[in-house]
Amino acid sequence: MLIDQFFESYDASSRHQRQVRASAWRAFQATRQLDVGSSVAIRILLALRGLGRGSQGFSIASLISRGFVLLGEEPGREVLLGVAGQFWKPDGGIKRLSANDFAFFDTPGYAKAGWGFHYQELAPGRTMVTTETRVICYGEDARRRFRRYWFLVRPFSGLIRLEALRLLARAAERPSGEHAGA
Repeated sequence: MLIDQFFESYDASSRHQRQVRASAWRAFQATRQLDVGSSVAIRILLALRGLGRGSQGFSIASLISRGFVLLGEEPGREVLLGVAGQFWKPDGGIKRLSANDFAFFDTPGYAKAGWGFHYQELAPGRTMVTTETRVICYGEDARRRFRRYWFLVRPFSGLIRLEALRLLARAAERPSGEHAGA
């Protein structure tokens, strides 16, 4: 998996799965078009974190404009985003990096995170979608700060991922030609 290439070792991780009644390709397409900001629960959680400002939404494209980087994708199989920063700070301390710079980034006092989606077709029209987040911290101070932060936000981070999977399943399972507002 792509996430293994960037996060062979890590300090924290979170993994969630959901079976979707759609092909792996369709689930992948739904992810690429997904705006998790369409969920009231996610908007509230992101606003509490201070990320709910602006009208960009929370699609993959808008996350990239906020400092995430597309680390790689294999259409119909997986997609991986990354972000580096000081997540325990109110503004997240985001470092804007290219995909190449991300791979080599290891500045003490910072952490980097990967958020990946993996699609495994179980049978025709049935796919297991797995989302996994991994975080690596650089330096003991960053590790200590991140652990305190993660203790507080991990349950809410998990809710965001579960809700993202629910939205993804709803979009992927929607009959062709039917739009989200329908």
